Amino acid sequence: MTQFYKSFVIALICLAGASMYAQNDRHIDNYRYPDQRGINVFEDPKDTI
Repeated sequence: MTQFYKSFVIALICLAGASMYAQNDRHIDNYRYPDQRGINVFEDPKDTI
């Protein structure tokens, strides 16, 4: 039973790490960072269809 818990904890750590890594990537158009990097950065005009 302890082998199950060890495997479960390892899998949980791997999934949490992958989730945090996926949230770090910012390739969104018209995105302005909410911290120091976003000061004096103006958004491009939005495309209208």
